Amino acid sequence: MNKTFLTLSYVLFLGTLALSPSFAHASSRAVCDDIKSKEKRAETLFDLHRNNLERIENDFETTLENELTQFEQKRNTQKKTAEETLKRHVDMVSKLGATGVQQSKIDVYLKSVQTISQERTRNIESAQQEYKEGIKQIFDQKKSIEKILLEEYKDSSKKAFEITFSDCEKGRSSFLFKRELKRAVDDGHKRFTTKLSTLEFKESLDALKIARDQKIQAAQKLFSEKHTSLISTLRTSLSQ
Repeated sequence: MNKTFLTLSYVLFLGTLALSPSFAHASSRAVCDDIKSKEKRAETLFDLHRNNLERIENDFETTLENELTQFEQKRNTQKKTAEETLKRHVDMVSKLGATGVQQSKIDVYLKSVQTISQERTRNIESAQQEYKEGIKQIFDQKKSIEKILLEEYKDSSKKAFEITFSDCEKGRSSFLFKRELKRAVDDGHKRFTTKLSTLEFKESLDALKIARDQKIQAAQKLFSEKHTSLISTLRTSLSQ
């Protein structure tokens, strides 16, 4: 179900409003019945739009889930590498063979390293969690807005058909209500597609991703700075 198909369906639907012979006979029961049948066809068009929006939403959600999965896999690899590197460093320091006061200084250093490592992990996980929550908000907002737009479109079209059917039963000129119905339905469709096309979520998603990556980089940098400071302090302390 793509945009071209929906556009073609809508054009064909408008054609039935403009060209149907039944519209040529005012005050005819057949004309009024024909209006009702066209309203049923309009409802089918709404279903096509709804199905298309659902497909787009599913694709959107799948894309985000894939991106999150890829990030998690990359993050797990980086985390494992960082943990292994830190473990080698800790093992090396632990094997210095110091005793007494020096060993207690080394123990303090190792405990501090463990603390800042845990802090780094928490900061990174927090950044990723904020990103996930932000994505969910955007996705929920997207679905909510699209649903509102579709309902507005459906209501405006339904109202146009109700007015036209009323005019038909009152025996009003079929030429007039045919033209007004077509214009009302056409205007409703244009408003719907125009508003839908102006919805833009990519910038918001990109901003979330940038914010997450910056927080992760900041967490890595903070750990590196603290670790460097701890090593410097340990060296100075052991040399005394």
